[in-house]
Formats: sequence, structure tokens, C-alpha cells
Amino acid sequence: MRWVCCLAALVMVLPLAGEVTAQQQELGLRASRGGLPHDHEFALNIAPVREYGQPVIPVFEGWFPNPDGTITLTFEYFNLNSQEPLDVPLGPDNFIEPSEFDGVQPTHFHPAPLCCNRRHLSSFIVTIPGDYTGDVVWTLRSRGQTYSVPGRALHEAYRMDDLEAFTISPVAPELRFDPDPDGPTGRGRAGVTYGPVEATVGVPLPISVWVDPQPAEATRVLGTYEGAQMEPRTTSILVWYHHQGPGTVIFGETETVLEGGAGEVRNTATFSEPGEYLLRVWAIENYRAVDQHCCWSNGYIRVNVGL
Repeated sequence: MRWVCCLAALVMVLPLAGEVTAQQQELGLRASRGGLPHDHEFALNIAPVREYGQPVIPVFEGWFPNPDGTITLTFEYFNLNSQEPLDVPLGPDNFIEPSEFDGVQPTHFHPAPLCCNRRHLSSFIVTIPGDYTGDVVWTLRSRGQTYSVPGRALHEAYRMDDLEAFTISPVAPELRFDPDPDGPTGRGRAGVTYGPVEATVGVPLPISVWVDPQPAEATRVLGTYEGAQMEPRTTSILVWYHHQGPGTVIFGETETVLEGGAGEVRNTATFSEPGEYLLRVWAIENYRAVDQHCCWSNGYIRVNVGL
């Protein structure tokens, strides 16, 4: 049976035995920063989530137009397990149609966080021509269930802001992985991709990202919807994810806070198996921005891991 969903579904499955690391359990749990209440205080939000044994659901967040006339569709996922990560490799159980857009979606799905409506936001984007008229459909099969979500840019209700908005966090930070100060940078959900870099199984790989919470190219947001004058942005929260690849990835830190303006954030990643990996870092000023759907940035690092 196939279920077509846009936000979430209620699923009741008996728990399975299993364990995950403390790092995986804690990923994204520090949601009280910035005054946002923990979602687990709201019974409706936590109702579908169990510790183990449930599937993962694809979610279409919305779309935004680009200056070049193209349109970007943005997707997230909802792992209905609070303790259990799931792995669904690219292929017949994890695919996007049309196939020309396939391959950018995650294959490793972290447990449901306590923040962010229990979902992992803006996991990836798909960019389509401005005159594209069909749907871009992401399908996931897990635990005997099939879920498909259509991404489309035909409904104004799904239109989103990406780089700047009159919100609690009005500016998407700028990210750069290249050590060259003039290297490529990115902002917003599309962000920037770096690599590949080489790593060895079991040996911590140093990784770092340069972050500017108030990039020079940003148009200064002068006020909020309440009319209050805003100060330059100086803080970013960074959360690291295992996006694609086999085995397990252990980060030195899963969440880091940058304060005081632009700077470099250093971390490590250790891989349990050889293969091709894609890591993701999510940068946001304040978790309260989640409710306002703007503004944050993604960064991706490709890693080739050998023995």
C-alpha cells in the first residue's frame, strides 16, 4: 500500500530491540535555546513517535523562486523513532522521480529530535526550471510501508523565504569549507558543497566550516514585523548530520554554537566503513526561526573513505 503524505502520518508499530549511541540520541535535542519550548511538552507533536520499530516519512516543505528564474523545492524527513536511526540506500526503496533529480536525498535518517516539530528540516533541495509543470516525487519504503510526497511549485501557500525575511532570525548565514578566503560560499537551503576529501576508516577526519552570521552581500533587514530595529547578527548554531553513506559516522560534536560574529568552527568525523559519504551541516541563528520557516543554511562535504 502506498501512502501519499505532505506533513506526517500516525503509525503504530510494535517496538524493536536496539541501541544507538548517546550522540545519535542527543542530535538536535537542545531545543530550548532562544526560548523555544521543547516539542515534547505538546502531546500532539509527540504522539506518533515511539522509541523503535517505526518507518521514516518524506516531507515536502515548500518552494522558493531563484534570481535566475528557476524554482527550488525543499524537502525534510520525519523519522518516527526517537531512539533508532534508519538507513535506506538509494535505489528501489529510496528514489526521486523524475530520475534526473534522483540521488540528492539522504540515505541515513537520524532519530526524531525534540526540536523542530520532531523533523529534520531542509535536508536537501531540488531545483527545477521555472516553466516545469510536473511533480517531483520522493518515495521511501521502510518497515513494509511506502510513503511518497509530491514536491510542486504551483500553490502559493507553499511559497517560502530562503535568505532573508522579517523573522526572529532574519538572515541566513554564509558558509565556506574551502580554506581559501576567496573560495566558494553558499547561503540558504541550497548552501554550498565541498570535496571530495579523503579519509581512513577509524581515523578522525578534521573538518571545519567558516561561518558568517551577517554576510556582507546580505541586504540589511531593518526591522521585524513588530517594527523593532534589529542589530547585526552575530550567532549561529551548527548541527552536523550523516546524510549519505554506509556504516556509522561519529562527530566530535553534533552541535556547536558560534558567537561573536564570523569565525571558523572545527570538528571531526570518524567513519566505521569504507565508501562514499556526504556530510551535512545545518546553520541557524535561533531555533525559534523554525516556526517562521526562515532563515538558515546548509553545507555539504563529500568524503571518500578508504581502509
